[in-house]
Amino acid sequence: MEKIVQKNGTKYRESIYINGSRERSPLFTRKSDAKTWKAQKTIEKDSIKLFGQQRVSKANISFNDYADEWFSEVQQSSRTIRTIEIYEGILRNHIRPFFKEFKLKEIKEEDAMAFIYKLREKGNNAKGRNNIIGVFKTMLANAKKKSYIMNSPAEYLPKEKGELRPTNFLSKEEGNLFLEANKHNEYIHLFKVAIGTGMRLGELCGLKWDRVDFENDQITVSRTRDKNGIRDNTKGGRARIIPMTPTVRSTLEKLKFSSKVQSIGGYVFTTLSGVEIPYGHFYRKMKKALNNAGIERKVRFHDLRHTFASHFMMNGGDIFSLQKIMGHTDIDVTQRYAHLSKDHLRKSIQYMGLVSDKKEISPFLAHNIPTNNITDVRNG
Repeated sequence: MEKIVQKNGTKYRESIYINGSRERSPLFTRKSDAKTWKAQKTIEKDSIKLFGQQRVSKANISFNDYADEWFSEVQQSSRTIRTIEIYEGILRNHIRPFFKEFKLKEIKEEDAMAFIYKLREKGNNAKGRNNIIGVFKTMLANAKKKSYIMNSPAEYLPKEKGELRPTNFLSKEEGNLFLEANKHNEYIHLFKVAIGTGMRLGELCGLKWDRVDFENDQITVSRTRDKNGIRDNTKGGRARIIPMTPTVRSTLEKLKFSSKVQSIGGYVFTTLSGVEIPYGHFYRKMKKALNNAGIERKVRFHDLRHTFASHFMMNGGDIFSLQKIMGHTDIDVTQRYAHLSKDHLRKSIQYMGLVSDKKEISPFLAHNIPTNNITDVRNG
């Protein structure tokens, strides 16, 4: 390594011979940068020996060209249509505009941090920034795997922290009022099971009778249905088992054995004509149901999932069992409910406990479930 003393400070430079030609690095103010340059060039040199010049040309690929290559591979992968749409939007709106003038190998940690600062300036919240950074990390990890770069400058980017939005959920009174006011609603069974299991709308829309086990009082969540159709996986990529409360079981038994509606396609929740419920119309359905109950504040269908989780913890549920029931791959996501628990380290849990009248059975009924009955299963 050359050490060059100049008026404005000491600089460092490395050199390497590739195919008989000497290549010299730019002048760096830090030794570590010069060493990194040489290490990358050494990889390039070794790649020439292994793969020839064509593969090595990728080392000089522009970020935009690499982004095209990466996204093309994403489109051919097993990722869901929705995930691909999200990646495309993040790439188009955030990542490409910032890095479009870069060569892939020129991106450094300080550039990655500057990208985060830019996202903060634009007003993206912490969750949004983490989603964007996650895609960026995935891109560069793939580039490292392909030996286009030696190290990913995004590998150790810190997770963005911000204030969590308050979890929006129905109180005990609101929950029972909501169900009572909508007892003649064609989707009342769906509302009850949503509040009693914490299942996502897409998981409820994709639930079929072959995944409802009355013998063992459990539901296997392994499908999702959305605007793009049905698929045999969930948001977390794993199937999971949810124990049924007495109220959930009773609700499903009525649908299965007492309903006059003949389900087409084996779906649990259907319209009155027997076809699968229209996933895309639930904004209006939920708004109408809230109006029926006189609940004026904004409550989304997804907030029924929050309702389940919040009361699960308030009734003494433990955070790790809740993680499995909810299908969260990251415990940090489940931790948003931890502050609601009186004792989240208890070994047994009271599963939902909103009861408006002890003489009535509602989806909020307390129910003891051993934690060893709550499991994840791989899709099969």
